[in-house]
Amino acid sequence: MAALSPPFASRELNGEILLDELRDLRQSAVPQRHLNDCAIAVRMLRKTPVAEVPRRFRELAQDRFANLPEVAGMLVRWSMQVHSDADLAALCGHIERLALASALLNAIYRSGGRLPGGAR
Repeated sequence: MAALSPPFASRELNGEILLDELRDLRQSAVPQRHLNDCAIAVRMLRKTPVAEVPRRFRELAQDRFANLPEVAGMLVRWSMQVHSDADLAALCGHIERLALASALLNAIYRSGGRLPGGAR
């Protein structure tokens, strides 16, 4: 398996970078269902030849997420960093983790008001 390119080899890819992206998406009020759709769509591109990744991700951004510039921009930005199959797998995992982390945070926020002494 090829070594990961620097952006995907970063220890912070699914740490601080993920949290920064999550914050930006939440501030832009991107609905959870769109993050889930994005993760599923990206997973379907997992077998894309590396040379086609930027084009296919750009098409995905334009066709499915044009009305969500934050998601479309994220897809295009990350796709330009993919240089190997390992990078593509790391990107797919990152987008899936982003959707999962968002779903978990949404559930925590919703349930917080229901707990005794919870914030309302």
